Amino acid sequence: TAAAAALGGNYAALHLRLGGQLGEPEEMSYRFDDSKLTTLMSAVTCGVHLAGTVGINTRTTPLLLLTDNNELRRFVQHGRLAEVATSSFEAVHIGVEKNSSMQERYSVFVDIVLLARAKCIMLSPSGFSMTAWFLSGGRSCTLDVRRCVASCRADPHSALCSGPPT
Repeated sequence: TAAAAALGGNYAALHLRLGGQLGEPEEMSYRFDDSKLTTLMSAVTCGVHLAGTVGINTRTTPLLLLTDNNELRRFVQHGRLAEVATSSFEAVHIGVEKNSSMQERYSVFVDIVLLARAKCIMLSPSGFSMTAWFLSGGRSCTLDVRRCVASCRADPHSALCSGPPT
């Protein structure tokens, strides 16, 4: 996260709300029609494309993935997903967890600020995404993750689903 902050907002960010984490009252898989893996692959591919549309090369400036899925965060933290970085914090749902600590609240704040400061934002259907978009001043370089996933399902060879623009 320090690296993303040092970039002064010259990075693209993806908020991927997958759900199903400890403490949540319900499974959130209804948000997407596809499997979580298909959703992840499509969303990252679209994120790389979106970054490229504003001149961000994700080989040198990784796509920032902020997700509520802590297993996915750890996977990315260990460098197992090329061209993608994430926050060093664990995802916490402070609206669900009544006894959240100051550290947990801080981690949510850091994630939302990192999302809001990004040059381009991919938004999930969630209040967290919309709050970050609002804090960004209504950033115009945005893409809805659901639109991306649906587009890639319909045409996996479309420009949006084939990586960075050429």
